[in-house]
Amino acid sequence: MLRPGVLTVLLLGLLTACGTAEPNGPGEGSSNSDVVISIPGSTRGLAAEVSSTSLAFGQQRVGTSSTRTIELRNNGTSTLSVPSVAISGSGGAAFSVTPTSPFTLAPGASQTLLVTFSPTAQGNISSALTFTTNDPITPSLVISLSGTGVRPILVVEPVPLHFGEQRVGTSSAPQSVMVRNVGTGPLTLLSLSISGGAAFSVASPMTPYTLAPGMALALPVYFNPTAEGLFSGALSLTTNDPEFPSISVPLMGIGVMPRLVVDPIPLDFGEQHVGTNAIRTVRLRNVGSGSLVISSAILSGAPFFLDAPPMPFVLPAGEFRELVVRFSPTFTGIATGTLSLSTNDAVSPMFAIPVAGVGVGSESGLVFEPSSLDFGAQRVGTSSTRVVTVTNAGFSPLFLTSLSLTASVYPSFSSTTLPAIPFYLSPGSSLSFLVSFGPSAVGGVTGTLQLNTHDPLVSAATLPLSGSGVSTLLGGL
Repeated sequence: MLRPGVLTVLLLGLLTACGTAEPNGPGEGSSNSDVVISIPGSTRGLAAEVSSTSLAFGQQRVGTSSTRTIELRNNGTSTLSVPSVAISGSGGAAFSVTPTSPFTLAPGASQTLLVTFSPTAQGNISSALTFTTNDPITPSLVISLSGTGVRPILVVEPVPLHFGEQRVGTSSAPQSVMVRNVGTGPLTLLSLSISGGAAFSVASPMTPYTLAPGMALALPVYFNPTAEGLFSGALSLTTNDPEFPSISVPLMGIGVMPRLVVDPIPLDFGEQHVGTNAIRTVRLRNVGSGSLVISSAILSGAPFFLDAPPMPFVLPAGEFRELVVRFSPTFTGIATGTLSLSTNDAVSPMFAIPVAGVGVGSESGLVFEPSSLDFGAQRVGTSSTRVVTVTNAGFSPLFLTSLSLTASVYPSFSSTTLPAIPFYLSPGSSLSFLVSFGPSAVGGVTGTLQLNTHDPLVSAATLPLSGSGVSTLLGGL
């Protein structure tokens, strides 16, 4: 049988074997489970029961509250008085209880009290709830209170997000908006949305999405301009944090359409003497919006050469740049090539410029100095030698393929010191060699020395030769 005025305390929380109320999640209400503590007539048993009684709220976000219920019941036969209900301890300001005024319990009656945890700072917080009664065996009952104040801290960067120029009809590389929780409590992203029409898009996870403390989430954002001009939008996030219920990241980008104009087209050098150079310029102009990027310039065709700046290079809107092309023909005839440009122009990403020129030979060809050789009278059986210089007076290199003497002068005339045939004469260069006259009979000798070349326009050069053989009896030379 219970003694008069026996007190029973019910703690509504999470039921455990030891009678301790486990913490709920942050911001959650109390559990419907009961913890019943009976107080019989034994003081030693009372102490053992009460000393292990506690109410733990677990983590609670700073600035929010959670409430648990305690029920006091009089299981005795006399009226039980509770003149005082008080909270004490260093963390008492974070806890509150209602009612706090004195009350009495008739036999079998009960009183429900609400205990609320409302942390104002981060960290572990503890306190004690004390009931004072008129029960001589249980004049006071102490229940320990504990909880942890936590606070998520939302960091979003970069703000704003600027994509710069993007060609119309293309998609930018993704730029990430980083969402971080640098606080001590979990943070839930309730929704993600993006404005700005079809120009912006985001790859986002399913919401709601919870970020634990220290966790980060990358949100890839893309810019897809549909027209030229400035675009703006916003990436909007809503959270369950009262301090950051929503946040907006401005988005900006510029839709551009660069356009390449090339002058001249085609690039025609006309006629150019073989062995010489001609220089022309090709002007590249950006007549569109945004920056025109020339990523490569390649010139094909053997006698054509390109003097280009380092690649890639950028042409801002309205500006131009000139490329230098050189034509250096090494043969006669038509030469063709192509200057190929790779750009970010959507209309002409690959731009081809035809290049042409004609290599021509020189009518001047080879020139002898002197232009003819007259040895005059030469005694039969003797010889004399003269120096002859041959010059390539044209604009193209010449290969001397053979040397010949007319039959009428052989063997009275001969040439020496010429290099081995064939040999090469570049434009403007000269070569000297010896021509000898050694008559074997009396009488006049005339003919020609001929140098033959590979050039059909300058096929041969002829040097007239003459001399007279005289008898030694006449006292000739």
